[in-house]
Amino acid sequence: MSLSGRSNFPALACALAIAAGLLAACETTPSREAIGTGVGAVIGGVLGSRFGSGAGRTAATIGGVVIGGAIGNVIGRRMDEEDRRRMSEALSHNSAGQSSSWNNASTAASYTVTPGQTYVRDGLQCRNFTQEAIIDGQPRTINGTACRRAEGADWEAS
Repeated sequence: MSLSGRSNFPALACALAIAAGLLAACETTPSREAIGTGVGAVIGGVLGSRFGSGAGRTAATIGGVVIGGAIGNVIGRRMDEEDRRRMSEALSHNSAGQSSSWNNASTAASYTVTPGQTYVRDGLQCRNFTQEAIIDGQPRTINGTACRRAEGADWEAS
């Protein structure tokens, strides 16, 4: 497979390797920023890989990784325990398409989470979601997937 051919496997593999490296560089429990950066980088890389062809597609994928990682980092850094609890509640209790919104008085950020359908992946309950945030006056949107941990209580972005 070549970068100039129809296959985008090398560019996508590069994006995933960068995101995995970001997460692997963290201590045992990844920080909010690391998780946000990794999720954002993967999503950005996948979205970027859909544009252009050949070297242009590779550049779009790499650009998507960088931009997605930066946006994910900002959202991950700003979400505190209360925000994660509210997101977990939305994923646990909302039906597909039903949004939950809240404002965080301590960070001045606001969030809206809209879960998708629940499904099973690798034996875990998972949901796709859209998270819209306004952080420092700037709107940010992340589409992601979260799965319940094996213990069954908390949701973890994957």
